[in-house]
Amino acid sequence: MFKLRLLRLTFLFLALVPQASAQFAHTDHKQILDGGGKPLLLRATNLGNWLVPEGYMWLFEGGPQSPAEIRLLVSELLGPEGSAAFWQKYRENYVTHEDVALLHRAGFNAIRVPLHYGFFESDDADGFKLLDQLIVPICAPAHIGTYVQWSVM
Repeated sequence: MFKLRLLRLTFLFLALVPQASAQFAHTDHKQILDGGGKPLLLRATNLGNWLVPEGYMWLFEGGPQSPAEIRLLVSELLGPEGSAAFWQKYRENYVTHEDVALLHRAGFNAIRVPLHYGFFESDDADGFKLLDQLIVPICAPAHIGTYVQWSVM
């Protein structure tokens, strides 16, 4: 009973903390605000197909569509070692400093990154490393925010 009361008290306290003190983008009713409490208009694009391969973006007609089907096809074509090398180079080179600089010049201020759970299943999985390579050296200097979305494909 004590734990339940403590949990309720904690949630009540968190609900009473003003959102304006947040350092990140947040909402105030229907308005999106930046970390300073000013209205934020998101001009975002999507890095779909980077960490979650999508059949329609590969232009497969009647071929593989899901990430698993695409990985299987690449493995069948290149073999296990060739497939591993391909995907490593693919992920490392899919988005570059130049790409993000172009997006910034075009007026974008945010990038959506769909994530596949497989990149985060263990401590040594590549997901966090790949995001760190995108966010810290590429997006941050261009003042482009990054938000992520889990994919369950």
